[in-house]
Amino acid sequence: MGQRREQVEKIPVGNVVAIEGLKNLKSGETLVNKDFIANMVAFENVKYVSTPVITVSIEPEYLRDLDQMKEIIENLLIEDPNLQFEINKENGEFLLSGMGPLHLEVTASDIERRGVEVSISEPRAVFKESLKAKSSMIKVKSTDGKSTLELKIERIDDKTNRFFQNEDYRSIKPRERLMEVLKERTNLSETEIENFWISDSDQNLLIFQDYTELSEIYKDQILEIIQKIQMNGPLSGEKLTEVKIVVDKLDISNLGEEEAYTELSTMFYNAIKKGLKEGDIILMEPIYHTIIQLPPEYIKSTLSLMPKYSIKVKNIDQEKDYQAIIEIFLPVRNSVNFAEDIRSISSGRAFWQNEFYAFVEVPPQEATTIISNLRFSKGLSW
Repeated sequence: MGQRREQVEKIPVGNVVAIEGLKNLKSGETLVNKDFIANMVAFENVKYVSTPVITVSIEPEYLRDLDQMKEIIENLLIEDPNLQFEINKENGEFLLSGMGPLHLEVTASDIERRGVEVSISEPRAVFKESLKAKSSMIKVKSTDGKSTLELKIERIDDKTNRFFQNEDYRSIKPRERLMEVLKERTNLSETEIENFWISDSDQNLLIFQDYTELSEIYKDQILEIIQKIQMNGPLSGEKLTEVKIVVDKLDISNLGEEEAYTELSTMFYNAIKKGLKEGDIILMEPIYHTIIQLPPEYIKSTLSLMPKYSIKVKNIDQEKDYQAIIEIFLPVRNSVNFAEDIRSISSGRAFWQNEFYAFVEVPPQEATTIISNLRFSKGLSW
């Protein structure tokens, strides 16, 4: 925005400065002179209460621009932490996820302004998979019978889920302080807190209760394997969410380093798959908390739309003669068509605001069709 660039050695307090070349920095990170690291007090992390709930498939108009498109998107992910980008390893599809259709349209336009023409598919809701119940203690052996794994899987409770959803636990240091916070703000047991390993962005927890000392190589391999498993749920290939994996025993004393990754992958895959099946795996969908403002005469016709889109009404406020307010819980997958219908029946006089609420179970009568469609779109039907 400035008219000219001027290199300076110092920036007096009260000025705005642009720093170039630090490509891996993200919003909310603190920069400090290395001589003052021991005494620094970092700024609080930027935490976003929303989550990407809409996905589109994106591709460049010309194949030669593929690498440039990926580079532009990587830069956008740094600028906008509410975006997510991944490549479907099954079919090579490029998937861009964001807060809503408008967010993704603006992102696509931004990519084009930076030099790459792109096309995007129709937006679809982001689905995830989770559990209804808990599994028993699952016991599996490696293919050679020399190594064993025992684990159990269950859904985390609401209190624990809210903590990991709203807080960046990695910023709570030292570990003793983190353990105190987990005791106060989660329902994890003392043993689970003591052996807590990691929580990912989908609030999946890994607890490692086997007191056998593992080398860093094995730890890294286990984390990588579980991350891959959590990326592809057995129902429809969607990510797992709110799942707690508790490893009770892992005996790999007779496992050689060369075959370690393969054997660990087989054991964890078989155990987690069996545990998910026992725990009654379900399909989860994102829900908007939507506030609609409209003239009172349109309340009846608006409410008549609710059953069609699996909407739950939270509250209706009709205190003002000239305006009514309806609060609803709206499945994201129905939000685009619902917006068109309410705009039509109110002659454009209805205004609404969508805010991400939570991921909830898809109604069983609708889940079968959605799962079938998801599997077909990913080539998992056969």
